[in-house]
Amino acid sequence: LSASVPPTPLEQGDAADSPGPSQPSMEQMVKRAHYYANRGEFGKAWAAFSPSAPADGRDPKVVANYLGKTPQARAPPASVTADEPGVARYELKRKFFNKFAKSLPRARKGGPTQVDYELVRIITESTDGADCLFNFCTSVGWGVMHERLKRLEDDLNAVCLWKDDGVSCRPLGLCSIFTRSAERCIALQERDWAEQFCTTQLPEVAKARAEALEDATVTTATAEAAYTSRCITHGLDSTEAKTALADLEAAEAAEERARAPVNFPKNYAFSKNGTHLYAHTVAGWHGTKPENATISGDKENFYNTIAQALTADNKPDPNGCGRVKLLDWIRKRRPDLLPVARLIMGTPSFIRLVKAEGALRLPSADGDDLDFSAADWDPLSLECPDYNDPNYAKSACGVIQGRALSTILSVCFLHDICHAVQQENPSMRLIGFADDICQNDEPLRAVAAYSGPKGLLEAQKKGASVFDGVGKSLIYSPEGDLSCAPGWLRGSPAHRDKEGKPTGRVDCFKAVGTFFGDPEACKKELTAHLRKKLAPLDVIDTIVDTDCVTNTSQLRLNLVQRIACAKTKYIAGITPPNVACDALEFAHNRIRKSFESIARADASPQALRDLAWLQAQLPTEMGGCNIDTAFTRADSDFSMSLLKNWRTLVAHNPDFALDEGGASKYPAIAAAIATYESALSDWKEVCEKRAARDKNKYYTVRGGYLTEFYPKSVPLPEPESLPATDAILNGTCKSTYPRPRALAAIKNHKDWYAHQELVKARDVHVKNNPSLGDSAVNNREAARFVSASTPFAGKAFDVRVDGTYATALSSDTLQDELQRKLGLWLSVALPTLRVALERGMPVDFFGDYLYNKAHHRRPHDGVLAAWADAMRAPANAPVVHGDKEKPEL
Repeated sequence: LSASVPPTPLEQGDAADSPGPSQPSMEQMVKRAHYYANRGEFGKAWAAFSPSAPADGRDPKVVANYLGKTPQARAPPASVTADEPGVARYELKRKFFNKFAKSLPRARKGGPTQVDYELVRIITESTDGADCLFNFCTSVGWGVMHERLKRLEDDLNAVCLWKDDGVSCRPLGLCSIFTRSAERCIALQERDWAEQFCTTQLPEVAKARAEALEDATVTTATAEAAYTSRCITHGLDSTEAKTALADLEAAEAAEERARAPVNFPKNYAFSKNGTHLYAHTVAGWHGTKPENATISGDKENFYNTIAQALTADNKPDPNGCGRVKLLDWIRKRRPDLLPVARLIMGTPSFIRLVKAEGALRLPSADGDDLDFSAADWDPLSLECPDYNDPNYAKSACGVIQGRALSTILSVCFLHDICHAVQQENPSMRLIGFADDICQNDEPLRAVAAYSGPKGLLEAQKKGASVFDGVGKSLIYSPEGDLSCAPGWLRGSPAHRDKEGKPTGRVDCFKAVGTFFGDPEACKKELTAHLRKKLAPLDVIDTIVDTDCVTNTSQLRLNLVQRIACAKTKYIAGITPPNVACDALEFAHNRIRKSFESIARADASPQALRDLAWLQAQLPTEMGGCNIDTAFTRADSDFSMSLLKNWRTLVAHNPDFALDEGGASKYPAIAAAIATYESALSDWKEVCEKRAARDKNKYYTVRGGYLTEFYPKSVPLPEPESLPATDAILNGTCKSTYPRPRALAAIKNHKDWYAHQELVKARDVHVKNNPSLGDSAVNNREAARFVSASTPFAGKAFDVRVDGTYATALSSDTLQDELQRKLGLWLSVALPTLRVALERGMPVDFFGDYLYNKAHHRRPHDGVLAAWADAMRAPANAPVVHGDKEKPEL
């Protein structure tokens, strides 16, 4: 039943000794990449060329690493997991199941059984199968499962992924695909609730504020009526009136305080554009109040340790009950989820680091060595060991990283604790993305809100048994005095390294894939970060076709288009252009190197290579190759990200708002407004050019006419989708924001017109300065560019490979097509053409003479013409299907 195992020996247990990530052969990496790319998993295909491969589950160091990050505990008591009386059964809606079924992942590692998502896809293709699986998912939501099936599904197929340091591992636990499918459906349905819970005040706090505001409003109205009455009765200057006026002013002040916005924590893990909101918020803090301090904490082994049992000295307690605090929170906030929580967390799960060897055993009691002795049960049996057997490692704490409900339950639980910290520290501002949490306030208050008695560290330890990694927590301030920070906190003037030397001020820190802090430091770190992210290109560029692997150029092009370029787009959207410029320029040049390697552009002169690279950055519908590095539109990407999230940012951070004069302390909003208005001006310019070309008619020999060409495959945005700047900022426009795709279309059209002028200029230059090897075709470059921009001319470069001949392009064909499309010399024919040129033969290095004189379509066209004549021929006798002489056939 397993169709998701890639054809490569990278499975756990294949390496004999692996102190770190093992390096597979080039052929193994390419086969693995082809496997995932053919299933649409280009991210996994890219990862095939990076060293973050699964660690060997038989290596004692890997086993010890995994056990060190998996605290042992007993199952929670039945009183904690029991259903809440009076709560209705969980209702899974069919639309979320259908949404899950339409977006099933491919090539995912299965759990302890041999079932994978390919089997789920087969089941959901039929109506009866989908109904049965929906019923199963519904029963999981009710916490109901057959006992034998539950024991089979309880085990976790554990995976260890090497971290960047090559020493430590990231532990994952994969449950059965069927249970995972049910969890994914429930997670899809609960995502909207999780977003609201993590971006608004707690229900009880919001209710109390509403009641306080109502009381304050009534008090103000009563005081105003009393003041009016006293003025009428006793006179305006009477003592009674003055006393009533004082009461009225006090009531109005109280009402104003009740209406004033208050800080509350936000976690954007479930929000649309959550990482963008996080990044813009932190950048806004540093710009609006540079004297404040920002503390960034990193949760240590968050998923595996949350709600763990602790001893009196805060050490993991194997005799305590795990997950009790988390289940108590679920009972308080979402009692309807208790049944499914009991089903997936109420019983400890055995861990299988090597599936064929059964459950993982704990180290022997009389030593530190791991006990690899044979189990007292058959590892391949469908029955699990006794849950109470102390010799086996079990997952009984936290929420396993790799399960669909883990993030929602753990993040919302921790977020509830952050609300309690916020109430104790009202001036603090706190945001998070999953377990990455940032706090901002005046330095002294920020330190107290983090490490004080009523701070986050103490609250999360008591409430969730979660600890921050001391080595990764830090404090940063653009201009503030951080002398109040404790010496153990990185960034404090008193902080020392392991050798006792002062570490100095922290000038930047990383979160959500980018860097915050001093611009120059961020530039340096971001460039190094993007260099590391694009490091697989160094391996990908060396791939060539062999007897065992073919079509590698198409694989390389897909990885550059869909993965490498996507990494630059993300950076451009969340990082200010003045910080991202160096990193994006490096990525731009690095991706160009890879693309030119695919197209063999090195065989052409530099002038042609420059023109080809400019054309390649256009969409395929406009003559390009979809190589979008985001370097040339970094300003636009960041500005549109900021504008489309501006309403939410201002709602959550009122001090970011514009004043009456239209100014804001937010550092980047003015530049974003200017960039958007420049895009509106470009839109008008492009519309005028298109209208002029529509009026310029060319009459054909058949009596019709054609207008001057421009690409229509990428439509320009309508005026309604480009609201005025004021409407975006004050929230009066119908659309929520200008869509980045619409603005990208404007820039692409503008670039297309600019590139057309460049190729026309190239034709003039060639005409005035002829050289050997030039094409004899007049206005060749202009005609080629228009031909490449016609509908469907570049669709071959957009094809998502699926492993069939219908989508496959050989490396030679792809290379030739790229060179012809982009106006490069034919690299394969170049040596032969040079020899022919030396002998005086009329050749061109573009291949126009060879292609136009080859008559390679004549046999094909002749066959089509013969069939056309046969179909047009009139019938002179009754038509007989078959052999007229032998009608029985």
